[in-house]
Amino acid sequence: MCIYLIVIALLPYATSTAQTTKDSTSNKKNDSAWSCEIDEEMPMFPGGPAELKKYLKESIRYPQQAIDDKAEGKVIVGFVIYEDGTIGEAKIEESVHDALDREALRIVNSMPRWSPGKMKGKPKNTKYRVPINFELPKETTDKMCFEMVEQIPMFPGGPAAMKEFIVKNTRYTAEMKKKGINGRVVVSFVVNEDGYISDTHVVKGIDPLFDQEALRVVRLMPRWVPGQQNGKKVKVRYNVPLNFMPASQNLPKVR
Repeated sequence: MCIYLIVIALLPYATSTAQTTKDSTSNKKNDSAWSCEIDEEMPMFPGGPAELKKYLKESIRYPQQAIDDKAEGKVIVGFVIYEDGTIGEAKIEESVHDALDREALRIVNSMPRWSPGKMKGKPKNTKYRVPINFELPKETTDKMCFEMVEQIPMFPGGPAAMKEFIVKNTRYTAEMKKKGINGRVVVSFVVNEDGYISDTHVVKGIDPLFDQEALRVVRLMPRWVPGQQNGKKVKVRYNVPLNFMPASQNLPKVR
């Protein structure tokens, strides 16, 4: 883990924007959650609650400003899961510290597409709340994860070799082609002191299928030359963009 220790409490609260009751309105003042009912299906993060917890844990970077201010606590973010599974209208429901609030919003706004909530079998816009507990990092400074260093990490053979690796290993499946989507997926990961990578996650996605393929390719990468700071090997967070274009533009073929 990169310079932070984070405890995440996943207590999701959902309310359908299509249905409210007098009881839910009256209870709102006494309940920190939005109170309402989903008729049939709650919205679902891809892979379920366990994957949501994993996503949040791997995505959050404890802000340096919050560390300096010794800020910690629970931030609650409310947002809407739309009928098509995309999310929006994210806002802080319970604040702790400006830097932690911004970090919580960043993570929520970067979430992949959900399975939407349903009422009477039809997708509905649904309000959802996620509480995230931030606990100050306990690691020492020599285990910090850097984003800027004197000597950046390097893929074996350099940028050209990395590009060749990505093209060679990307599988553009028939289902992906059928969607006709093109765009760029940005994957973030940590290059550790030993050169191995960890904490991979999508920071900018275009579609769950493409996002998962980008993660799969990055996780196949060989050992890197680690970054250095003050002459010592250190953990460094690194972002890599993977471009997906129509097959007619010479995308990697399905193997």
